[in-house]
Formats: sequence, structure tokens, C-alpha cells
Amino acid sequence: MTFRIIFLLLMYPFLICAAFAEISHPELPESGDPSDTLQVLLSVPEEEIDLGWSKLSIDTLIDEDANVSSNLAAIEAIASILLTQIGAGASSAERVAALRTYIYKSGEWNGFEPYSYDFTDPSGMLASHKSLHRYLATRRGNCINMPMLFLAIGERMGVTMNITTAPGHVFIQFENPDTGIVEHLETTSGAQPQRIVWQREILPMTDTAIEAGMYMKRLTKRQQVTVMGEALLQMSHERGDHRERIELAELILSHFPECDVALLHIVDASRSLIMEKIVPLYRHPGEMPPDILAKFEAWAFSHDHAVSALDRLGWQPATPNPNVQLPGQGK
Repeated sequence: MTFRIIFLLLMYPFLICAAFAEISHPELPESGDPSDTLQVLLSVPEEEIDLGWSKLSIDTLIDEDANVSSNLAAIEAIASILLTQIGAGASSAERVAALRTYIYKSGEWNGFEPYSYDFTDPSGMLASHKSLHRYLATRRGNCINMPMLFLAIGERMGVTMNITTAPGHVFIQFENPDTGIVEHLETTSGAQPQRIVWQREILPMTDTAIEAGMYMKRLTKRQQVTVMGEALLQMSHERGDHRERIELAELILSHFPECDVALLHIVDASRSLIMEKIVPLYRHPGEMPPDILAKFEAWAFSHDHAVSALDRLGWQPATPNPNVQLPGQGK
């Protein structure tokens, strides 16, 4: 072991403590129940939320190989190395630039194996493919776990940034404290700043949806945790557990009412429950026993209420511009 590595290991706790404010890691339910776990994560006071730890905790529910402590250690080691290289006096912009170089540029710092886009599942269609564990292990990511890693490392470097959403997409917002300028960093394309006009060309979204806070919103920490929790919705969908989907979606909406993903899951899960549990047995509500009728009306109300909310918030089906290259393509 070289002297430099020994020095980094000795300095590591002090560097992280200096860069990272007070945080809270609550005890999570032993049952591993998704809704209960997400509820605990969302109950942490806003200023004490550890975004990286929260994402890794959610990952353990969707990826059987994920481990919070080992992945957190890997993230903190990267942050420690970068803080040592650039010095304690480095500005936030300089820290972001160093992080960008570490992840995306080939060099001895990453073993000449930079992190890049996963073209086998670029959208992270499987819940387990959204995990940071998978991204750290393969160095191939998607528009979900790539911004999450950038956020988690940046958080431990003392950089304030946040994830936010676009239709079917997640990216980073970074406000330079020295200039006040907010940059939209596209982590599927080297975390380079992207113009809002360009983002709206590749992922069309209505003015109403942006003004209502459905997209491009400066999310609170708690709302960022709800975006991380969207992977649990996908996991429940893969399991065919529609009731769990509704429970998770309602929890997410209680903190992020404009979340399109949660609303869409309520629409689909409610319809699925009616089609699976009601339609095969009853042709008309008048034929239903009182308990079945109550379920039917509850699911129908949830469906219609979510559809109305999507319409009111300016949602439209995600239709990427076919004439514009998507984030990550060709990279």
C-alpha cells in the first residue's frame, strides 16, 4: 500500500466530515416492506436527509446484490480522493468539474475505465437496473442511476445540487453559488450543461407542466427521495402487485403532488385491479355485493382523480423528437 493511499485513508473521515453536514440514518423496517421503508426515509427532517444513503437503502429492496455500507464506502472514497486532489479551498464549480473528470474521462483515477451509458437498457426499464450498485459495479448506467451517482458523490464533496425530472428522464440541477447561474447537467452525456431549449426539443413538455412543477422543478431533498422511490413503483409493477403500487404512489404524491410517474402508476394500477378483480365477475355495478362495489368505486375514483390531475398539470405522452439525438446516444 502506497503512502498516498495510506494518507487518504487516514484523512478520509476528516475530509468527509468537513464537506458534509449533519445527517440522519434512521433504522429501516426489517420486513423490507417498500411502503414502510419509503415512509421512514421520507420522515427524516429535510436538513438531515442523506440523499446518497437514501438511494442506496431503496436499492436494497430492488437489487438483491445491493449493499448500503459497501456502496456508500465506494462513493465516499471517490469523494475523499477528489477533495484531496483539488484542495479544501476549491469552489463548488471546481468540485463539479473534478467530479465530471473523474467519472467520464479516462485516466488513472478510474483505472482508465470511465463510466458510460448502458445501451442494453438505456432507459432503465427494469427496476434493478436503476440501482447505484449496478452502476458502480458495471460502470454502465442510465438516466436514473447516472444522475443519482453524480448527486451522491457531489453531496459528500460539499456541493449543493439536486436531481429533477423531465418526461421519462432525470437530470442534475446545479446552481453555482458564485454566479447564481443554474446549470442543467446531463449525466448521460458527460454531465455537460444543457440548454433548456435543447432539453425541450428532445423531451417535449408543455409550458403548463413546467409552470405547475411537474418538470424541471427545484426539488426539495424530500421530493428527491420520492423520485428515487419511483424505482419501487417499477418493482411493484414487475411483481404485479397493483395495490402496493397505489400505496407507494400515494405516498410519493403526498410529498410531490405533481409527480407524473406516480400519477401514471395510479392510473394503470387502478385500471389493472378493476380489469383483473371486477370485470371478469361482474358486468354491471348493480350486480356487485357491497364490499366489491366499494372496492370498484375506490379504484375507479383513484383512476379518474389521477387522470384529471395529469390533465390539469399539463401532462402529455412522452414523445421524443425523432430528429434529435437523445441523451447518451452516440456517446
